[in-house]
Amino acid sequence: SRSPISSDSSSFTKLIVEDMSAEELKAKGNAALAAKNFEEAVDWYTQAIALDPSNHVFYSNRSAAHLSMGNAQAALEDGAACIAAKADWPKGYGRKAAALHALRQWDEAAAAYEEGLAACPGDATLTQGLKEVQEAKTKAAPPSPFGNMMGKLAGHPMFGTWMADPIMCAKIQALNASPQTALQSAIGDPSMHPVLEAALGIKLGGMPTGAPGEADMDVDPSAAPAAAAASPPPPPPPPPPPPPPG
Repeated sequence: SRSPISSDSSSFTKLIVEDMSAEELKAKGNAALAAKNFEEAVDWYTQAIALDPSNHVFYSNRSAAHLSMGNAQAALEDGAACIAAKADWPKGYGRKAAALHALRQWDEAAAAYEEGLAACPGDATLTQGLKEVQEAKTKAAPPSPFGNMMGKLAGHPMFGTWMADPIMCAKIQALNASPQTALQSAIGDPSMHPVLEAALGIKLGGMPTGAPGEADMDVDPSAAPAAAAASPPPPPPPPPPPPPPG
C-alpha cells in the first residue's frame, strides 16, 4: 500500500492516506477523539466524509470533535448535516442542540431537542438534554430587581388589601412573574407605587411614605432595577460533554 502523505498543520501533521476506506478513516478519527487529539480527529473525519458524504455518523463524530475544541459554530453545522443525512437518528439532534447550548442559544437548543423528540419519541438522552438546557436558561436569566418580592410584601400592612383586589392582585403577580417586563408599566401606574416602594425598599418621587416633611427621593425609572439588583448571577454551567462517537 502507499505511504501516508504528510501535510503541515499548526499543531499536528495531517496524514492523507489514499488507500484507506471511509470506515477506516472514521476509526482513526475515533481513536484521535478518544485521545483528545481533537484537531487530528476532525481531519480524519473530514477525509471520511470526502469518501462517503452520505454517512451521518461521520458528521456526528466530527461535530463532537469540533465542540470539544470549542468550535461550537462548526459543531452546529455538522449537527445539522447529520440530521439532513438521517432525520430519524436521535444523536444528530443531540449534536445540534449541544452546539446551540454551548453558544448560549437556549431557546434554539431546546427547540432542537424537541425536534429530536418529535422524530425519536422517548429518547432518554434528548429528554435529559432538554431538561439541562432549560435549567441553564433559568440560571442565566438576569436576577429579579425585587429579590423575594412576595416575601417582602407579605409584611406590608396593605398586603391583604392588595391581594383581595383582583385587579391589584393580577398586577402584583405579573410583576413578580416577569419583573423585567412589567416594571416600566408598574412605574407608570400610581396604584402600584406603594408596591414598588415596599419591594424595592426605596421611595418614588412624589409619593411620600414616611413622616411629614421627610424628603422624597426622585428615582429614574430606568435606574430602579439597578438600585436593587443583586450581585450578577453565576455563569451557567458548561454544556454537557458530547456523547461518544458512533
